[in-house]
Amino acid sequence: MQEKKGKSRVLRISKAELFPKEKVIFSPPRLLWGRKNINKRGYYFSLDAFLAASLLLLGLFLVSSIYVKEQTITANYFAQDSMRILSGLTLAQANNSFINALISNGTISDSNMTILEQVGAFWAGNRTFLARQMIENITAELIPGNYGFAVYADGELIYSNNKSLVSSQVVSKEIVSGITKDKPFKGYSSKIVLTSIQARTTSSYSYFGGFTGEGNISQKLVLPSKVSKIKDAYIEADSSNNFTLYINSFYSGTYIKGSSGGGEMKADKWLLNSSYLSGFTNGTNRINISFSGTGYIAGGYLKVTYNTAELNDTEIVYFQSATMATKREWLPGINGVINLYSSLYAPGNITAMAAHLHYKSDFLTYLTIGNTTVLSSQGSGDQVKDMSDTELASKLNYTFISEKTVPVRIGSGSGNQTITGQGTADIVLASDASGSMEWCSGTVCSTSLKPPAKYCNTIANYRPENGTYCDWWIENYTLPNTNQVCSARWHAHCTSNDTRKIDIALNASKLFAGTVLGTIGNKLGTVEYTNPWDSVIPANGTWGQRFAPFPESIVGRQNLTSNNTAISQHLDKYLDAYWGTCICCGVVESVDMLTKLSNSSRKRAIVIMSDGEATDKCTGVGTGNAKADAIKAAQDACTNYNITVYTVGFGTDVDAETLQAMAACNGSYYNATDVQQLANVYKQIADQLVAISYSAQQINATGTGNFTSILYDDSYIEINYTPSSAIGFSSIPITLETERFGNNVTYGNLNVPDNTTVAAVRVTSYSGDKWTDNMTVSNSASYNSYSLVGWGGDYTLLGDPFIVDAQANIFRTGANTITISTGLAPANYTGGSIDDRAIYTLNVDASTSYTTSLAKSEGCAWEASFEDGTNATIKIPASYNGSKQCSYEGAAYDADDAFDVSAYWLFQKLDLEKNGKLNVVVSQEDLQLTTATVQNVPSLWGPAVIEARLWQ
Repeated sequence: MQEKKGKSRVLRISKAELFPKEKVIFSPPRLLWGRKNINKRGYYFSLDAFLAASLLLLGLFLVSSIYVKEQTITANYFAQDSMRILSGLTLAQANNSFINALISNGTISDSNMTILEQVGAFWAGNRTFLARQMIENITAELIPGNYGFAVYADGELIYSNNKSLVSSQVVSKEIVSGITKDKPFKGYSSKIVLTSIQARTTSSYSYFGGFTGEGNISQKLVLPSKVSKIKDAYIEADSSNNFTLYINSFYSGTYIKGSSGGGEMKADKWLLNSSYLSGFTNGTNRINISFSGTGYIAGGYLKVTYNTAELNDTEIVYFQSATMATKREWLPGINGVINLYSSLYAPGNITAMAAHLHYKSDFLTYLTIGNTTVLSSQGSGDQVKDMSDTELASKLNYTFISEKTVPVRIGSGSGNQTITGQGTADIVLASDASGSMEWCSGTVCSTSLKPPAKYCNTIANYRPENGTYCDWWIENYTLPNTNQVCSARWHAHCTSNDTRKIDIALNASKLFAGTVLGTIGNKLGTVEYTNPWDSVIPANGTWGQRFAPFPESIVGRQNLTSNNTAISQHLDKYLDAYWGTCICCGVVESVDMLTKLSNSSRKRAIVIMSDGEATDKCTGVGTGNAKADAIKAAQDACTNYNITVYTVGFGTDVDAETLQAMAACNGSYYNATDVQQLANVYKQIADQLVAISYSAQQINATGTGNFTSILYDDSYIEINYTPSSAIGFSSIPITLETERFGNNVTYGNLNVPDNTTVAAVRVTSYSGDKWTDNMTVSNSASYNSYSLVGWGGDYTLLGDPFIVDAQANIFRTGANTITISTGLAPANYTGGSIDDRAIYTLNVDASTSYTTSLAKSEGCAWEASFEDGTNATIKIPASYNGSKQCSYEGAAYDADDAFDVSAYWLFQKLDLEKNGKLNVVVSQEDLQLTTATVQNVPSLWGPAVIEARLWQ
């Protein structure tokens, strides 16, 4: 080799110094993101410059010695610069004959890619032989023949000149994004937008208020203009009476209260006969409910399920844009006495309101929105009241009532015509009339003063109430005459400062009656029970005849009445002390009274008191044991007739275990061990029964004049508001229902699927004769969505919503817990109904984002199943005529086809239950899909690590 002159000097480097044995030197990897427009002058050699530099380096390699540090640096930079050539030089700049040939024949489509990118693309596409040939052509003149050189991608060998490793090697790495094995470096990307559909199955609802009545009812139910098929119709209601349903004046069935799951704070549920569906029409439908007598509905709704091709018809909104919407809340028609407790809701900021009331009334009629009476008008005959925004805005705080469930109340009453609430309870007080009830209540009464059972005589058993004596000693006694039957009352055995238990019970029973009957509408009956005393009596001084004065063990029975005087007189006559204790007999007689003289629309209850143990069994109950018969009779009253059973233990000798087991249907056991506390216990039970049965929403009209009034169903409240959220382009609203909450706490869960947004949530609340007063929503946070107390402490002045609307934006993807309660006042909370549920609307995004870069975009014939039970074959794209079959339910499709992937993504969004069935029906005949496919899209795979290894 010729030595350089001047300041140059010959460097002699030995092989051992250049490549110390087993020493591997790594240069740090550098990241290469896609194609970079690199200023080659700033960072890289041109090809000629690099060749010149390479010759210089090769000359240096031939010299015989240098310091080890210089040797290591030289080898390291040589490896790095080799990688820089590959990563920095484009295919066009390489001016290589092999590369030019690949460009010419179309194997390479983008000459602006770097050599390293193209090598990676060949490797990722399983064309490693082309990557190997390209590296060989580029590096053949760069790498001296006595050096080993190899290139790896993610550890896989792409190229090697097959030189053996003698000493150490130098490694240089580059990271290249967008490539990975078996994935295209560039390919196809697709997206799908569903712009129209053949059909979707959804429902329209017409809701009743928390109390709608009293009288025949008419309401509107609106169906969209493009209903293709009515699938079914369903009604559920907590009604006070049987009713007949008319749809657009066509008879549509008669429905019997209590025949289909109804009861206290529970709805009867009926699916309408399919023959009635033809009565519905597109547009506005008029629904009429005609009661058998006076009636009302305390919550419920009519639901019509149908197929439609419209994408959005979930709200009866007359105009809606991103900035303004107008919603009309139609009021029900009421023909009888106007008495409505309901609500309204605007899902955004209210900007204006108006009201139109059309009614017929001869006395004061008022409208209360929230806690503000916006109309109070005394008139006569047919009347129309229109309230403008100016008038309503002066009385209502629009900001305060926006996005809130607002109670609405429409009622009547004036002057000498009084409309108040009333009770709905039918109660039987069953009292123990056994012999031990004669015992004294206090400790001053000694055991010696509690005589054993003894026979009557004409002196000790004088009955002052009718001036006669009772006497068992009647010869040839055949027919019991209770006026002649002796009780076990011994008038002289308690001291002056002590009281017999029977007298305490008598006074407490009268107090109980006064409390229950103090509320108009409640009724009370009494039963006094002992046992038959089926014994033998003496005849002519000898024992012989059977004696059973009370064959059914019932001393007396006062049927249900609202007359407190009648109750008091009956108790004075019949509440006395006789013989044994047939507790089951008292229960059976009480049930008989309630089932014959009351009905399931009333709050029915039995309060049974005993001072001892059950001594007699009941043949009709059939357990064969007196105590078991008592328990079964009480539990059967609950199970079979929804009768609440309260039990009271009176005194120290009670069988508490049996009485506790008898309490049923939310009844309780009360222990009056201190007999003086019986009055307090009775008062406590009476107050509770009055509270839970009080129907403050039902009208009790007194006074003079004509109480008949009519609210016409063309009345409405109209709201203008700015929507808090707008329905997005290509969004499809789908209305669903949760399961019934099924508990009286009451709480339930609403699960929001992925890829959906909540548009509306309405929670039903069967409050009976109480008010729905609170609702919370809990997920990652807790929200008080509704609170009646915020409108005032006197619930009787406020409306009662059956539908509680919740703000849509408080719901989160996943589980959301809803808790709802009822009450009569702010401090008087009770649970809700087992029939409560959420009815909610989800906005489903019916479009997909672009797929990643995939190898092909051909399409497929898809098999799809729908929630309505139908199936369809859908070609995506519509022009597809191949033989490939795909299945959404079976998740069978080509994951390398951009069309297939975007179609599968769309179907996933339309499958809300994630059960392989789509909630929206699409078919080939009228499915309109907008598909966009982009070719030669750089992929987002990888990154891959490319290594260049140099050794000697």
